[in-house]
Amino acid sequence: MIRLLLLDTSPLGAKGSMVRYARLVDLALNSQPGFQSAFTLQTLRLSLPNGLLSWLPGAVQVWVNHIWILLTAKFRIGRIPHDVLHLLDGSYGYVVAGLGKPAVSATAIATVHDVIPLLQQQGDLGLAKPSLPARWIVERSVSGLRRCGRLIAVSGNTRQDLVRLTGMDPGKISVVSVALDPEFLRAARQAGEKSSTDSSAARPLEPQAGAGQRDRYILHVGHNGSYKNRAGVLRIFAKLKAQCRARLVLAGPPPTSTVGDMVKALSLEGDVEFVVNPEDAELVRLYQGASVFLFPSIYEGFGWPPLEAMALGCPVVCSTAASLPEVVGDAALMASVENEDELASLCATILTDRGLSDSLIEKGRLRASQFTIERMGKQLVDVYRQVGLLRT
Repeated sequence: MIRLLLLDTSPLGAKGSMVRYARLVDLALNSQPGFQSAFTLQTLRLSLPNGLLSWLPGAVQVWVNHIWILLTAKFRIGRIPHDVLHLLDGSYGYVVAGLGKPAVSATAIATVHDVIPLLQQQGDLGLAKPSLPARWIVERSVSGLRRCGRLIAVSGNTRQDLVRLTGMDPGKISVVSVALDPEFLRAARQAGEKSSTDSSAARPLEPQAGAGQRDRYILHVGHNGSYKNRAGVLRIFAKLKAQCRARLVLAGPPPTSTVGDMVKALSLEGDVEFVVNPEDAELVRLYQGASVFLFPSIYEGFGWPPLEAMALGCPVVCSTAASLPEVVGDAALMASVENEDELASLCATILTDRGLSDSLIEKGRLRASQFTIERMGKQLVDVYRQVGLLRT
């Protein structure tokens, strides 16, 4: 019996991509035939509960949590018998660095979701350079990643970036794509194929669009980070507005004052709607109702939103940046993030070409169906075997 210990760094009660990833790993492993008879699986949550952290100012929360993990992780991990550690978020690689003995860290695996902290240190992605304590965290985490027996990258692009920026041996880094959340897959099955006469599906827009066509909307899902490119979404939509009539819906956190000012500067006040922090059920409805999903991201470690959009029958237009081509394959229309005219034109083409829209919907669903829990589970177990501790 192999004792596997997952290290979860997301605070209890929090939301977000790392919470989802931890759940998907658990589901993926338990989807493997014979897994429960061959392995014991435990999860150790290293972070403080969100209920405690929420009493502190936002900026302080992060550092209190880091200090807690730095002070307690080694002791808490040592109390749980295990053969293999899997740190679910490589940005906390300092946990492995603090384990001490090389023989212990050599049995550790860490998932690297992106290299944003390293890019930020270089002043890339429009992000301010990190503070001195933040740089120490990043450097200590990279040191921990070097000590791991194996690393997991969620995309080939993340693997390449990690090698390029750290000089790590590419032979110790395996690519394990993230599975589509089963909740979204269930929603896709329930929705079925969109009818060609469905008013929410992309059908041709006449040059003089009527009131009913104002119900059509372009959707973007993402936060205010510069690399998510909300500003680019607004500029692209402003160009699209001159070609086809539609609305823009941005789902995510409340807009910054900069984004709000940009909406006014582009005269888009009556055409843009912000849906703040939608729950999954509402997000599913947004995907299903959108005519086009627009995602001109500057950087993505993996890129869940285009995958979700494809699964739910929404045609995708995205940039060619980072990992996005790996996610969408030939099931989306793509252009360079700098070519906003082309991205606007691609959106307009989908809105005015029903055949193309239907084709992208079909291709998108097929593409999304490849990102299964079962495939993710098999790939994870393969990585554990490569550490040399897990038996078949």
